[in-house]
Amino acid sequence: MDIMQMAKDLGKSIQQDPAFKKFLDAQTISEADKTLQDLIGQFNLKRMELNRELASKDKDAQKVSQLDNNLKALYKDITENETMMAFNQAKEEFDVLVNKVNLILSAAMRGEDLDEFDPDAAACTGSCASCAGCH
Repeated sequence: MDIMQMAKDLGKSIQQDPAFKKFLDAQTISEADKTLQDLIGQFNLKRMELNRELASKDKDAQKVSQLDNNLKALYKDITENETMMAFNQAKEEFDVLVNKVNLILSAAMRGEDLDEFDPDAAACTGSCASCAGCH
């Protein structure tokens, strides 16, 4: 079998994985969530306003502080939004899958025995703080 066809087949398999489907569903839901999209829009506008103020020759420290506080409040609202939390969880799960696939491909390119290769063990940094989970 041609290696390019095998890569396409791998891509199709990834698209059938539950983690990918969950990620796409969460993305669609988050894009349709008007409240979330409004918060993101406000955040982006406030960030641009803050950047303009920071770049201004006559920047007003009080205005910068106020804009920064507004930006932090919007960020908190976004990250605590249920739709965004579900999206982030689905993205993290899909990222774990993608990372494992990349680890396997990297191991193959190093000439390792893939029947013996464990992407869960290879992904472990030894610090549970940086771990997205083994299984």
